[in-house]
Amino acid sequence: MSVELLNRFFQMETEGGLFNLEKEEDLPLWDILRLHIYFKYYYPPKELDKLFKLPRRKWKDYLSLGLDLLNMPVYFLTRPGRNVFLTTSRGLNSDNKYFDKSAIPFLLELGHNCFIIETNLREQTQYKTYNAFISVFKIFFKLKDLSKSAFLKISEVLTQSLGESRVTYHDLNTVYKSVQADYIYYKWLFKVKNTRRLFISRGNEKGAVMAAKKLGVLTFELQHASIEFDNILYTYPASISCINNIAFPEYLLTYGDYWGSNMNIPCKNIISIGNDILFKRNDTACDNSVLIISTIIHGEELSRLTLKMAQENPSLNFVYKLHINEYKIVNYYNNLFSAHGNIRIVQNEEDVSSLISKSQLVVLIISTVLYEALNQNKKVAVYKKMNYDSQSGVFGHSNVYLFDESTELKRILSERIYPSTINFFKPSDKIVIQSVFELGG
Repeated sequence: MSVELLNRFFQMETEGGLFNLEKEEDLPLWDILRLHIYFKYYYPPKELDKLFKLPRRKWKDYLSLGLDLLNMPVYFLTRPGRNVFLTTSRGLNSDNKYFDKSAIPFLLELGHNCFIIETNLREQTQYKTYNAFISVFKIFFKLKDLSKSAFLKISEVLTQSLGESRVTYHDLNTVYKSVQADYIYYKWLFKVKNTRRLFISRGNEKGAVMAAKKLGVLTFELQHASIEFDNILYTYPASISCINNIAFPEYLLTYGDYWGSNMNIPCKNIISIGNDILFKRNDTACDNSVLIISTIIHGEELSRLTLKMAQENPSLNFVYKLHINEYKIVNYYNNLFSAHGNIRIVQNEEDVSSLISKSQLVVLIISTVLYEALNQNKKVAVYKKMNYDSQSGVFGHSNVYLFDESTELKRILSERIYPSTINFFKPSDKIVIQSVFELGG
């Protein structure tokens, strides 16, 4: 499914001339919209709605926002801005404080000499961060609407190539104006803070990238998940390179040599910097549990599977690890699994590496955890649902098992573990990390 859709999408982009759409407000129109459009065909509508649904704010969230607002002037005035980081802190340290696993090698190197803009604002991080409040500031921005002619062109090409257009003008205009607001804000920030380097460790930051490029700021993408062949955030048609009309960072900094070699990633250079946290094997003793790695997109399929496996294997203990985007619906899972004492739900109580080390098997549909588990020499069972084939590059690995039914669990558990011969991660290369700071002056 993933391969066929990706090939059709690439063909459509190329033959439809979508990358040649003129810039609007300095923004490469197709490149800032393509991820949103691709998702409309990649995920079922119900699952896609879950991905973008925001959690309801609680009173303590408003209190936290108030404190951020009070602290904002002090942080802004006292923190140097030559190195700006856009982070998502999901790792949990021994002090129960959150940190960004991809950015932390750089943050430790720089200490206080960096400006950190965080997305996981509900939790306490191990470093001081800045709330950009773009959603507030954009009220004062003069944002332009997407041109109707561009929308009609995109809709026409989608219909001709994919059979139907699944996007509305409102959808695309919302994305366009959001990126436009980011572009205006970050262009101002980078000017004021005299920024020389931008490090991105989260999602689709097209507005920030274009603001940086406009001002001659070097842009670095920090690998923060597995880079798969159908990850439209990274992969482009073969005819597209860094000289085209796109908003892609100039440098991609990866976990190891394995990543980025089997697709067209249109950056100037891919630099393997490693990552100590992912490379190091956790030595927590195995308790023979079965670890299920959920996501907001795959939770419905995986929770049904977990219920079946728990019923069929009452003597086994199952650990159901929620993705950070699922914390908001933990009560749903509590109710769903309440009748089964052999299912334990985990949010952020334990680090993923520890849960992997304890388990005898990891079950998932798609997740970076697949590679982390193989790195710890664990067996991984890939449930053949939805977009499972996105990680088909490792389906030939001796410790990876594809399965369709819950009844196959016993067979997979009985299989032996083979020594891994592929290195997905390498130790952090401090010399290379230091050399990055020499780029851009």
